[in-house]
Amino acid sequence: MNSRSQHSALFGAIDLVALAILISFVTVAHAEGFTDKEKEIVADQDRKFDLMYAGNTNRYCETKIKASIDWGSFASEVRKIAKKKKVPSIFNKCGDALDHLKTLCQADGYKDNVQAQVTSYRCRYDDKTNPSVVLKGKKMIFTINWTAEGLHRLARKATEEQLRDGEYNLRQAKLIRSENGYFRKLTVTPTNKKCETKISAEIDWPSFAAEVDKRLDKNREVSIQSACSLPLQRLGAICDWDKKKPVQKKVTSYKCVFGGKKKRSIKLKKGALEYRVDFSARKNVGLVDKFLIKKRIAKKRPPVPKDADKTLRDTLREDEKNRTPAQKCQRGCSKKCSSVRARAKNACRKRCRKKCRR
Repeated sequence: MNSRSQHSALFGAIDLVALAILISFVTVAHAEGFTDKEKEIVADQDRKFDLMYAGNTNRYCETKIKASIDWGSFASEVRKIAKKKKVPSIFNKCGDALDHLKTLCQADGYKDNVQAQVTSYRCRYDDKTNPSVVLKGKKMIFTINWTAEGLHRLARKATEEQLRDGEYNLRQAKLIRSENGYFRKLTVTPTNKKCETKISAEIDWPSFAAEVDKRLDKNREVSIQSACSLPLQRLGAICDWDKKKPVQKKVTSYKCVFGGKKKRSIKLKKGALEYRVDFSARKNVGLVDKFLIKKRIAKKRPPVPKDADKTLRDTLREDEKNRTPAQKCQRGCSKKCSSVRARAKNACRKRCRKKCRR
């Protein structure tokens, strides 16, 4: 071995020793005021936390996030563990938000957002406040307690709300990306194929900001992309049933905007078709068809496909009328079980649906 390799090996060994000393120092500092048994518990939990959560997140996100547990805030819980009292796994619960950062990087394609916005992570315990995820600068603070149900679900939601993707938080951005994907795959591409056109279509998401939040909180049954798809679907029906040339000549772009209650409208100006959505409005197919006939894009009203406008409110109401008593009963099971604890919801729904079938 030459002198250069000897020196590098020596310095590598020194670095490892220094790292070991630093880790032991940090653990002792965290465990200050604990008994020897409690210090062992802290060291074991820290090791598992680093191995299962911090290490995995940094590997998948290609980051160097400094993750730690605020053991001072967990002092009472560590003492309970030392006395062999039943306490939830601290390192597992503290890893919930970190685990979701890993998912954002690995499965959802938001690695750049995590890399740019998070450099450190700290988990703390506070039984007097609700669990939360807060991003202060680039430091993420995850506050937990044992009284809240569905901590993993809460961590996922709160983490996505703290991170940004342009003008939207990641929770909103994920929904918008999903809806845009369906809009292009199910509506824009088929319409352009049927009509042999290159119509550029977009949804004006800033106008739908409040509706995006309603959709995320499940206060809006109708998906935004399906409400916006109607005019393009009717253009596709015209091309299938009648001539393509009027569509090719008169429509070059399409934009869907949120209008609001009693502000539904459709207009065409210099090839730009704009549709303003009102989720409470009825007979949307009729409105669009009459407009296209008026603009001489269609001679007559094309046949209405069986699946057209089903997601809009007027058709939902018609469907509700046609449901059997058993179907109506089963539809109400989700509402009946909404106030039940998360763990018991599935059992509640099963019991409810079984009664409906009798």
